[in-house]
Amino acid sequence: MRKLTHHRKAVKYLISGFLAFVVDYLLLLAGYYLLLLPLWVATSSGYLGGLCVSFFINREWVYGESGKQHKMTKQLIEYALLLLFNYIVTVATIHLLNSRNISPDISKIFVTAALACWNYVIFSKVIFVHKKNS
Repeated sequence: MRKLTHHRKAVKYLISGFLAFVVDYLLLLAGYYLLLLPLWVATSSGYLGGLCVSFFINREWVYGESGKQHKMTKQLIEYALLLLFNYIVTVATIHLLNSRNISPDISKIFVTAALACWNYVIFSKVIFVHKKNS
C-alpha cells in the first residue's frame, strides 16, 4: 500500500511539475522572443511564475496532509533556499548553453528535467516530509 501511495505522489508531482513548467516556459519564451527582454530577465520571470505554481500545487495537492503538517513559513523558507540554488543553476546554465549556440527554448527543457529529479527528493525528504508521530 505504501508503494502505491508513493507512486501516486510521484505521478502527482510530475503533473504539478508539468503545469509549473508550462507557466515557466511560456513566460520565458514570451519575455525573450516577444517582449525582447534580456535573457536573464525573461528566464527569471518564467522561473518566478513557475515556482509560485509549483509551491502551492505541491503543498496542497501532491503532498496533501503531510505537506500541511509543518508551518507554511518554515516550508517557504526551505523552499526559497532550494529555489535560490535552483535559480542560480537555471540562469547560469541557460546563459552558458546559449553562448554555446543552444537556444533557451531547448536548454530550458534539459535544465528543468535535471532540477525536477533532485527537487522531488528534497521535497519528499525535507520540505514536505511526513511526520512519523502524527
